[in-house]
Amino acid sequence: MGYFTYRIAYFTYHSCYSEQKRAIIALSYSSFQTLVIIHVKKSNIFALVEISKLAAGLARYPDDAQKALLSQAAYFLIIDPIYFSEALRPEWEAIQAAMTQREPLLDEKGFTIMNRVVHTVHQLSPQEQQDVVRRVIGLHDRLQEESLAYA
Repeated sequence: MGYFTYRIAYFTYHSCYSEQKRAIIALSYSSFQTLVIIHVKKSNIFALVEISKLAAGLARYPDDAQKALLSQAAYFLIIDPIYFSEALRPEWEAIQAAMTQREPLLDEKGFTIMNRVVHTVHQLSPQEQQDVVRRVIGLHDRLQEESLAYA
């Protein structure tokens, strides 16, 4: 009988359709063979923590959606969709797309004056800004429900 050591690891891979998938894989160090692949149905804890901080930041300015979005602009660029479950990933991607419609604003020397998100927020109507805030809060609620469902 051979000596086998197993390790559980998270990884991202591309399927034949070039779609990123997250999975848990058990590897045998002695044989280097894949033993089990299980698709992750739950979002990564990083997504829950970061979206929770984003939602809390947005809630600080309930009467000023523009100020709320500007104060939390970096989150729309740093939270990668791969941290979300397959069920919630499309919603985060849609929110990111809505928040990065405009290109960065540059000065005459090519230096960035406003990044993509800040430039987009300034171009959105108050109703569109409020809609983005509602969508983020809704995504946060669904992330919490998902987290509790798999606890």
